[in-house]
Amino acid sequence: MVEKKMETHSRITTGSSVSSKGLKTGKLELDGKKHRFCAIITCDPNKVMHEIHDRMPVVLDPSQKMDWLEKGDGGLLKPLADTLTDSWPVSKAVNSPGNNRPDIMNRYEPPTNQMTL
Repeated sequence: MVEKKMETHSRITTGSSVSSKGLKTGKLELDGKKHRFCAIITCDPNKVMHEIHDRMPVVLDPSQKMDWLEKGDGGLLKPLADTLTDSWPVSKAVNSPGNNRPDIMNRYEPPTNQMTL
């Protein structure tokens, strides 16, 4: 895993829609108010995501959706194949909502510290 924090953009390389797995509750009452809660199910990271984090969301191919919904197939709770994910560094500018422009997810190459004499 990367030691130094670096903003990254990660994506599914197939271009098709996928599903993240999660659990949702009905409404729970806290402090006299009703709230909805959810949790994202995570798993160990694949090789691509391991460079960024120690876990990743469980992501299913659309063909696996019904197995998850109808059977709760726990065998599906595994990392997405390495070949289906991609990630690259992006500028710290992504941290500001004011920077809402298409190029914000372009690959960022940090400047090298070169001394000139």
